[in-house]
Amino acid sequence: MLPPPADAVAASSDLLNRIFSLLPFKSLSRFKSVSKHWLSLISDFKFPPTSLIPSALFLDRRTPRHNDLPLVEFLSLADQNPNPKPSPDQNPTNFVPEPLGLQMASSCNGLFCCFTFLSGTCNRTYYMYNPTTKQFKRLPKPGCGGVSEPFVSGTHLAFDPSKSRHYKILCVRYLDAALEPRPRKPESGFEWYRAEVYSSESGDWVLSGEPFEASVNTYFNRGVFWKGSIHWMNSDSWGKDSLRFDIEEEVIREMKMPRVQNNGSHEKRNVCYFGESQGHLHIIEIYDQKCATFDVHEMEMDYSGWFVKYQVDLDSIPVVIEEMNLGYNFVPLLVVQGDIDEESFLVLLINGKVIRYDFEGKTFKKLCDFGPGKRYNGNYGDGFLRYGGWLSAFPFIKSFSQL
Repeated sequence: MLPPPADAVAASSDLLNRIFSLLPFKSLSRFKSVSKHWLSLISDFKFPPTSLIPSALFLDRRTPRHNDLPLVEFLSLADQNPNPKPSPDQNPTNFVPEPLGLQMASSCNGLFCCFTFLSGTCNRTYYMYNPTTKQFKRLPKPGCGGVSEPFVSGTHLAFDPSKSRHYKILCVRYLDAALEPRPRKPESGFEWYRAEVYSSESGDWVLSGEPFEASVNTYFNRGVFWKGSIHWMNSDSWGKDSLRFDIEEEVIREMKMPRVQNNGSHEKRNVCYFGESQGHLHIIEIYDQKCATFDVHEMEMDYSGWFVKYQVDLDSIPVVIEEMNLGYNFVPLLVVQGDIDEESFLVLLINGKVIRYDFEGKTFKKLCDFGPGKRYNGNYGDGFLRYGGWLSAFPFIKSFSQL
């Protein structure tokens, strides 16, 4: 039996939370098994997060042959032990014995949404997974309004542990005129879509908002959750806005795109990176892969427009210049907003080599070398990642959040 002072500490949630907030993540993982009370405190959404900065990336490295099972690489962003291998059940595509394997759809603040690989866009099985706790959950299939097997254009996770322990999943599906009435004939280059939202609180999918019209060039397969909305990019020509979906208000809103100089020779946008870090939304557009300088834009908090946050000059990185001279293109994987600007950095990939570039000091460090990637007629970025660039990189943040 504990002595009175120790017993008082063990029973005080406020004192325990203060103590837990000072401990490293590994200690917290062990302390979850002490008691149900400690497990509840550590798992509670109000518990101070250890960090909102990703500690690693999961990279989708599947080859172009459509019958290949997913191949996922784990990339640690730590300075020491640069590329440790996680346990097999920490792999977001390997935690459940699905015969066809799983494919990552999105990650958000420590949680992953995955679906069955090679199951098409109409008959997917969805899972939620937390690589930290190794907890997973099979979800019901979307299909509201009498549409039992919807044609899914994109699926994305929305989770803000600072506001709620519950998460939502947005599924954007094509509005098939043979199954559902359309408001009108879509404009040229546009289609009608419908949103369904799954809530972990209710455990059900529901239709969300009204049908909406969007460009067929919208990247619904890779949205970014920021300030309560899922944001999408498109590759449409200059001057056209993109879209975001407000999860709480269930409405589609337009979002301004950055102004691009000297765009006369380009008919479409070339978004190389689009992501969120510590409450900041970033985008990188590159139109000349032979040029080693480019800008990182950030969205104003009131959505009034974009501004140049960082200017990147890769000429000071010999390994990048050497690979560019050999014909390989660099691929931005992640922009990290540090607690202070001096701690902000970019992670990029070129021919299997992963480089960390510090924005302020303009210094670099090679994190790891996966070996040269194979090239497949130039169809897959640098030949290393399945979809190329940020489409294939999923940030991992350690989290005790429950599913």
